[in-house]
Amino acid sequence: MFTKPIRSILIAALVVLGLATTLFAADLNDVTSVLPKFAIPMREVGDRYQKIYFAAMDGNWGLAFYIR
Repeated sequence: MFTKPIRSILIAALVVLGLATTLFAADLNDVTSVLPKFAIPMREVGDRYQKIYFAAMDGNWGLAFYIR
């Protein structure tokens, strides 16, 4: 009695999930292709902020202003 509607809903859901995973995989590949380009600048920014933080915590404002 309910087998045809359930079967059609299940098929539609599988088609939608298949399309969604394909679109997500394409977006994820785009993101991963760009990320290695940002590895070096992000590391440098992190190192600078860490040095500024510890210089400011020690009260060495001259060093904190020099690093930025």
